[in-house]
Amino acid sequence: MDLNTRLLRALGKHDYQKPTEVQVEVIPAVLEGRDLLVQSPTGSGKTLAYLLPVMHLLLEQHGRKGGPHALVLVPTRELARQVFKEAIRFAEFSSLRMVSIAGGESYAEQLQRLHQHLPDLLIATPGRLLRALEDETLALFDAQLCVLDEADRMLDMGFAAEMVEILDLLPEQRQLLLFSATLEEGDLSGFANERLRDPVLLTLGSARSLPSQIQQKAYLADSLEHKLALLQDILGEGGRSLVFTFSRERCEQIAKQLQVRGVACYALHGEMAQKQRNRILHLFSEQQAAVLVTTDLAARGLHIEDIGRVIHFDLPRSAELYVHRSGRTGRSGEGEALLLVEAHDARLLGRIERYQQQQIPRLARQGLEPKHKEPEFKRKKKKNKETKPKLEKKKPKLRWRDTKNKGKPKRSTE
Repeated sequence: MDLNTRLLRALGKHDYQKPTEVQVEVIPAVLEGRDLLVQSPTGSGKTLAYLLPVMHLLLEQHGRKGGPHALVLVPTRELARQVFKEAIRFAEFSSLRMVSIAGGESYAEQLQRLHQHLPDLLIATPGRLLRALEDETLALFDAQLCVLDEADRMLDMGFAAEMVEILDLLPEQRQLLLFSATLEEGDLSGFANERLRDPVLLTLGSARSLPSQIQQKAYLADSLEHKLALLQDILGEGGRSLVFTFSRERCEQIAKQLQVRGVACYALHGEMAQKQRNRILHLFSEQQAAVLVTTDLAARGLHIEDIGRVIHFDLPRSAELYVHRSGRTGRSGEGEALLLVEAHDARLLGRIERYQQQQIPRLARQGLEPKHKEPEFKRKKKKNKETKPKLEKKKPKLRWRDTKNKGKPKRSTE
């Protein structure tokens, strides 16, 4: 593709030979200077789809004073960290200056980095960026390129007012790229209509389904102890695995149970200090820990290419969240999304299948076959109001006191 040679050199070093579908569509449109509204499913390569052309444009205009010249706004510190890591990776042969600021980390250290040099590219979460703007540590007068990554999630998290405030501080001549997992939400459509200027609309893949390289399997379990036995057996196959649970307490509980059973693993959840979370993620990404037990904290923003399987120890509260969780695997080849399903999870499993319009095969592991069958639930058929027979009006009830002879009326004495 028509990218700066320093970027192509970095792509070659990391063995990126062929762009993904979203990269083929997005990169030329960004280089043309167009606003974009992009729906792209998880795991499709969208981070590089916007980073590469943004970095190309920065390299072509390198040497300008001021800054930042490009802004990437993300909903969470984990995603900010991952995007920054990718940017550093592919700017290896360039002199681009990049800084990431996000909540949960030392604000003083972030200020120090900003004071040392204004970055060409700034990656930030909304709250921390606004704090830096209010402190007049930086300004957005020169930020002619702005990316809103996972814009749908930022709206869901209540950042609409912050996003509007930040966009109002951009220069008049600016290019806006909006990426989302889905374009179906009304709030997102309204936001995009107000902020984007004659955008290119790209809908790539279905936000409701997983990439074809991810195999989905469901294992029925009779009890919590049975689920733990299944989990231990699956993890015994080796490889890097991500295990999802529904709460912080459950995360700690399952990690301890696995450790008692001789499985080396770490727990990761939102109640941990940011430094501890960063350390655990580093150990996991460097394969010093092959198993990570986590909450939905890691359902988005965790980009580690060789996670072999995602295990849903606890099924997610929504089918959309299942897709985001499962998208953590299959990023550099084949992957597995495995569901451990107790009887009370059967309705959730049905919801996931209806959402994807795809049935997930039920499998059993040798020696750990379930004793109970999967419960069946019949969906209630919605009655069509138009075909519903009209009920005849009931005749008023005739009461005896209304018909009895009450006698002659009294004569008037006047």
